[in-house]
Amino acid sequence: MSRKTAREDTFKLLFSTEVGNHAPACALDTYFADDIRDKSQFSLDAQSDEDKAYIRSTVAAVHENFSLLDSIIKEHSPHWDVSRLSKISLTLLRLAIYEIKFCPKVPVAVAISEAVRLAKIYGTEKDSSFVNGILGEYAKTCGRE
Repeated sequence: MSRKTAREDTFKLLFSTEVGNHAPACALDTYFADDIRDKSQFSLDAQSDEDKAYIRSTVAAVHENFSLLDSIIKEHSPHWDVSRLSKISLTLLRLAIYEIKFCPKVPVAVAISEAVRLAKIYGTEKDSSFVNGILGEYAKTCGRE
């Protein structure tokens, strides 16, 4: 599994907790359970220990930092209330901002381009444009290149 695929599975797990109002631990337990029959929406074929660690830690950390991440989103989208954002955009913004802020090994450009790529796959053109705009504004102020 590549980091790109692990990130996509992380997005799916975060999205499922957002729309299903599940605790992250429950979503992770289900994701990693051997006896779950339908995992077709995930890419479980060649998970390395590194991929598993990334998925577990990122899902948990994004949830732990919701208020901080949402405040950053609000700061860079002053005309939008977080509650009015599409769940896809909100989830992708949280994930990308988390990576930009807390994962120095992830280049800012990669976090942004991956969020936009996933928005194009799972959202609408408006989602991808919105995500790109907010992350672009955040990138200017985050102190990383």
